[in-house]
Amino acid sequence: MAHQDSAGSKEQTLHQLLEALEEARREKRQAEEATRQAEEATRQAEEKQLQAEEEKRQAEEATRQAEKQMLPTSLPEFLDACHIHLSVGISLRVNHKTGTTGKPENAESKLRPDKIREWTTFPQEQSCIWNDLFATDFVSDRHFTSLNTLRESGDEMRLRSLGSEMDLGYYERYAVEDRVSAVIRQLHSNDLLRNLFNLKGEIQFENHGNSLSPENRFTEPDVGSSQQSPVRKRQRKVDKDGDALPVTPTVRSRSTRPRADQFCVYNTGPVEAIPAYIIEYKAPHKLTKNIVEAGLMDMEVAEVIEDIEENDPVKAARWRVAACISQTFSYMIQSGLEFGYVCTGEAFIFLRVGSDDPTTVYYYLSVPNDDVGNTTGWVSGSDCDNRLHLTTIGQVLAFTLRALQTPPRNQDWRNHAQTVLKKWRIVYGNIPGSDSEETSGKKLSDYKQNRPSRNEYIRISPIKTRPKGPVVGSSCRPTETSTNWETSDDDSSGNGGCDPDSPSTGLPGRSSNVMVVVPPPKSAHGGSNSQASGQSKYCTHKCLLGLVNGGLLDKNCPNVARHGSGKQHEINHHELLKLARSQILREDRGPFGCESMHKHGVSAALFTFTLFSHGYSFVAKGTPVEFGYSPYEENIYGRLRSIQGARVPVCLGSLDISSRPLFYDGIARIGYLLFLSHAGSPIKFCADPDTPRDVEHHIKEALSDIHELDVRHCDIHSGNVFWSAENKDVMIIDFDRAMISSKKQLMKKTASKKRRR
Repeated sequence: MAHQDSAGSKEQTLHQLLEALEEARREKRQAEEATRQAEEATRQAEEKQLQAEEEKRQAEEATRQAEKQMLPTSLPEFLDACHIHLSVGISLRVNHKTGTTGKPENAESKLRPDKIREWTTFPQEQSCIWNDLFATDFVSDRHFTSLNTLRESGDEMRLRSLGSEMDLGYYERYAVEDRVSAVIRQLHSNDLLRNLFNLKGEIQFENHGNSLSPENRFTEPDVGSSQQSPVRKRQRKVDKDGDALPVTPTVRSRSTRPRADQFCVYNTGPVEAIPAYIIEYKAPHKLTKNIVEAGLMDMEVAEVIEDIEENDPVKAARWRVAACISQTFSYMIQSGLEFGYVCTGEAFIFLRVGSDDPTTVYYYLSVPNDDVGNTTGWVSGSDCDNRLHLTTIGQVLAFTLRALQTPPRNQDWRNHAQTVLKKWRIVYGNIPGSDSEETSGKKLSDYKQNRPSRNEYIRISPIKTRPKGPVVGSSCRPTETSTNWETSDDDSSGNGGCDPDSPSTGLPGRSSNVMVVVPPPKSAHGGSNSQASGQSKYCTHKCLLGLVNGGLLDKNCPNVARHGSGKQHEINHHELLKLARSQILREDRGPFGCESMHKHGVSAALFTFTLFSHGYSFVAKGTPVEFGYSPYEENIYGRLRSIQGARVPVCLGSLDISSRPLFYDGIARIGYLLFLSHAGSPIKFCADPDTPRDVEHHIKEALSDIHELDVRHCDIHSGNVFWSAENKDVMIIDFDRAMISSKKQLMKKTASKKRRR
């Protein structure tokens, strides 16, 4: 019995132990579950916190990106964005079906080259520009249009098709010209880069289709009448009762008329505008990319003109490309400019004419969207290889900076060039049809010429976005001639004038067809407007007044030592005119001594003339051949003879050179010259410390003296009022709009004006 009780007690104890163990396990599970739930709650809370932090980070990043889109861009960022938003997709917008009709070329009777050759040193020269530019801190500064604005602009431009020259002009103005101009303006604000690239202030893209046009003139009235001069009034309000004083300076604005396809790019400052290069625009549906790719090659132009086969699309393309290049080439020669390019929007044919051989033009083909692709490979904050230099803005910007460093060539060079150049003569029956691309486009697309220089430039990456340190001089070696980039034949490095130690690598060496430009000869056909051309400082008013009146020499004239050994002038002004005529019209076609000042108005252009035999130097106001000879302004100066040299320039007389016209910046042929003393500096730009504060009073006195001689100027504005440092007084110029009125008429009109007040 006792044994049974003991066994039952053990079972009860075991049962209790098992229950206790189970309870412990249950409590453990509950504790673990509670812990798990707590951990899960903690995890969920942490996830929510992380999610909130991520959402906050994303919101902050979105805000940062949005703010970045609104910030001004750096130069690399600007080049990249312009390509993505303004260039990519341009080929899709070319209207081949319903675009304007006609042929792209118009080379008949224009100067043409004998040879067209590949410009194989183009990559080296462009790379030199990038090396100089990206060696400064300028590249990291934020100066340019924001990403957001560029994107919105690109979206708007994609809505416009390219079906005419006007469409292309609009696109190029907005997508290229204005963008390059913006960079140049910012570069000008940097002292180092301004001097390095010879920047005057800004660049302007100007078309001169109606500049110096006969349409701006009326029939000449009698000098003795009270009618106005033969020159049409400017479209502005003029005081009909007398000369209004200048108020605000005139501002040059972009013309709103339809743009022609030829433009000249000017290096423009406050007081001067120097021609830099020529642009010829060709509608991309007429001069197609296939035509350019197939037809642009090394050529003997005479053979190209003769050798056209109707069923050979490549020869037809070659003829068309040669004709388009010749158009631009002719404008370059007449303008005395080394550089230019033909642009279709899709393709750019960059051109150069060496100073030593005007019969050969060198080309480099750039097709930015093909060369770059949809992206440039540029990454912000990285110094990796990229294709920014191959973008439209990159190519045109570097080309522009290259051209701005080279001054225009002088009249002697232009004259020499025209004596050795032939003109494009169409051989009728040998003109390719305008539909040659349309009927054989697929075949043409298979003919892409091999271009070693282009292939090499695509492979290199001269733009490194981390500044390398301060630049003390251009890595492109300047030469001792006016054409700063020209190299001599014994330059065996073949580097196109670039420093061999510069960072650019992988550049092509000189081959048999590389352009080698030697310095221009030190003869009459040298290239620049320099002292070598015979130019001197301007003679003083007193000097030239003495010449006209048979008076004494002016010992303060900078050229007095060349005027004669005695006290009086060795020649009179009639002899001066004879000598000037002989100098300009000489049979041996020697130096003119007459160089463009790159300034023109409605009806005339200005030159500097130097008489080599006696050293006289003064201004020549040139009138185009088409205007015909008019003595009107010279006669006005005759009436003002008593105040010449004091209130108005000294007039030395006029010259008819229409038998051998001067070329004014490729715009017009100048056939008539009016010789005048140099008036000084435009009053609106004058920095002479002697300029009085009450300059308006001086202007009134000058006009009063002019009125006393029965002359009304009729075109007084700040551009026609100069400050003469010699006289320490104002001087009035430009009398081709003046009117002759008697004192009685002037007094009557002045009294009438006072009564109206």
